[in-house]
Amino acid sequence: MTIKAIRRLASLSILTLLLSPLPAAAGAMKTAVGEGGAAPIQGPAGINIGRSALGSPSASLSAPGLTTAPSALAPSVAAPSVKVPLAAAPQAEKPVAPMVQLSQEVSAEITALQKPDIGSESASSGGQRIEDIITGRRSVSGSGEVSVGVLAAPAEANPSGLQPAAPGKSVEKSAAKPSAPASAQAVKPVEGRFAYGLKRRLLAALASVFGVSASLPPAGPQLAAAVVAEAGRKRVVFSDFDDTLGPYNSVLTPEMAAALAAVRQSGKQVAVITDRTDKAGGHQLSAFESLATIPAEARAGMYVAAVSGGKVYRYDDKGEPVLAWEYPPLDESRRQPIKEAIAALKAQLPGLGTSQHPGDAKNPAESWQPYSYAMMLAVGTPEPAIKKAARLFEEELKKRGFDVFVNARVPKDPANPPYIQFSVVDKSASVGTIAKALGLEPWEALALGDNMYVPRSPETPGRLARLAQRVAERLSGRPLPFTGNETDRNMEKALPGMLALSVGGTADSRMADAYVLPGKGAAASLEVLRSVASKPADAADPLRHWKLAGAVLLIALLAAGIFYSWYVFWSAFYEAASRMTFPGGNLSDFF
Repeated sequence: MTIKAIRRLASLSILTLLLSPLPAAAGAMKTAVGEGGAAPIQGPAGINIGRSALGSPSASLSAPGLTTAPSALAPSVAAPSVKVPLAAAPQAEKPVAPMVQLSQEVSAEITALQKPDIGSESASSGGQRIEDIITGRRSVSGSGEVSVGVLAAPAEANPSGLQPAAPGKSVEKSAAKPSAPASAQAVKPVEGRFAYGLKRRLLAALASVFGVSASLPPAGPQLAAAVVAEAGRKRVVFSDFDDTLGPYNSVLTPEMAAALAAVRQSGKQVAVITDRTDKAGGHQLSAFESLATIPAEARAGMYVAAVSGGKVYRYDDKGEPVLAWEYPPLDESRRQPIKEAIAALKAQLPGLGTSQHPGDAKNPAESWQPYSYAMMLAVGTPEPAIKKAARLFEEELKKRGFDVFVNARVPKDPANPPYIQFSVVDKSASVGTIAKALGLEPWEALALGDNMYVPRSPETPGRLARLAQRVAERLSGRPLPFTGNETDRNMEKALPGMLALSVGGTADSRMADAYVLPGKGAAASLEVLRSVASKPADAADPLRHWKLAGAVLLIALLAAGIFYSWYVFWSAFYEAASRMTFPGGNLSDFF
């Protein structure tokens, strides 16, 4: 480091001291030096610097909890003409202001550099120490490296919040803060339909304009109770199974089976839409095996859509499923371009730092279904790589005529492999088919599920897009996650505007009447189903009166606008005409 650089850093240190609040600096100095006291200055990682460091050539450093003589544990700390031994730390201490401490340390280094006999090597070393002090890139010794076996303080004796380093690492001064408690990181719920609806519309607008999709926030207890009560007036419930009515690959509990039976006995309809297969004997239970605990008389007339909604069944009078509708499955001619896209993706996986899962007895390497395909990735693949693999697969499929969305799925158990998956059919197809058979309107239906949201970052980079993302995250109350799943959100696409309740903690803001319930999983769904079973169906649109009033008000405003425009126009014309004179008089005399 040159002398010019040293002077620049010295000027920076003086400017820093001048810009620091003077009352606070004076108070901090008084606290540090005291009126004859010996209050220490708090150093990094719980190291205490005694008062003598402020005005004498000796200082003492200590690590809380040391009982052995420091001279036997660590070498003295290097400083210009100053040797600093370790000493016991006082119990009571008040930290000095960081700006004051920084200026004191820089001043000491500058004083040492002003000696006439200092060489170029020492000047360079001293300048490096000044730079380290100002930028924070230095250890206790000023050299950047120090053994921390004697300097690391116990966590309970570290009031500064700095994390002690692991053995063999350097101790660096950092601004690390203790992690916030879980309660402080929880998403704040929203109360009131107006406030919730306003946030929904704002988030939907950001998604439409900037392509950033943030989840709806959770509803507060009062709002959640209101929408659950509203769900009780619906006559048809479209529900996911896994993590909604019960855990994945499970059979309905007697309590949940009784709730679904009560909905059927109240004269209402239930349609279970699931990704699971309709065939028994595989590695997972079929949809019908999971619903077998519902009494046969309650199952009669009930709809079930299996295989991602590609097959719609209706239980007959005996409670046996009968195929009612089927989406054309993927035959070999349509699978061939998909296989080419799979081969292209596999060649790109090493560049993402991952590979295909080799497959085992519990998890296959890949899975072909009549309408979908899934590839398992190596266990431990990081989330960004999973998401990138999904987007690459999406691009390869689009090149070959398949314009589909590829889900990036992270397993709940880290011992299981993550996977990417797509389907040529989604749940909207089966919901639309069932709704047509029942003559269903959106305000008569309820969608219940846990996978109702996929995060999306701004489509166009730039400062405005980043601002839009920050605004969306602020409205949502949480940062954008890496991945998500919208298989249950697709149910609403068949009946836009129907009530949609998420029991998975997130929901897409583009659903016109969606809410995130505070509870999750089967427990939250049970409460909703009991509400549905407790009330008669209301086939009329609950907002019909408001819609009529709004239409009347719109017509009245339009008529008033036309009349006002007509009045303003003719008033201006008459005034202009009155100023125009002719031999026979004013133009206004003719009107």
